[in-house]
Amino acid sequence: MKCAVVEPVMWCVVAGLLLTGCGKKPGRTMDSSPEDFKGSLLRAGVDKACEEIGLDFEALFLACAKGMDRNPYQEHKWIVMPHSAVKKGRVIHAIPPISQCDDVAWEEWFLLEGKLHHNILYTRKHDRCDGEFPGEADDKDHPGIVLGRKWYYYTDPDLVPLRCRK
Repeated sequence: MKCAVVEPVMWCVVAGLLLTGCGKKPGRTMDSSPEDFKGSLLRAGVDKACEEIGLDFEALFLACAKGMDRNPYQEHKWIVMPHSAVKKGRVIHAIPPISQCDDVAWEEWFLLEGKLHHNILYTRKHDRCDGEFPGEADDKDHPGIVLGRKWYYYTDPDLVPLRCRK
């Protein structure tokens, strides 16, 4: 067996077949450690987006993983992108697998009209939800993976990521 690490995946050739994930520690999946959490955020540009809109990246996001043995956002995809209504900075999105969004939130952080927002969105209406986002297929301001379905949301006054709260 020949293996090589090509970030962030270990590739192995076994019996002439190219396989990924060889040599991983048992019980760990890709992006499962707190260090992997930080790497995911940095690769997505969350640190830069925080700087643009006045969020404290260290206090809000990195402090989240301190003292944890797992990445609390292991299955989420982090996306930073512009939005036509947001004049300063970009929007930070933390999106779980869509199949889980009835109960696991898509979160977004942005600065709008001088005020920081933390929206919590689900595909099923929760008690706190007081708004709807239609998720139309031709929307250019949101990640493509969230489009094509209706979302229910509320704006959380607490900027701390949901999965980081005690």
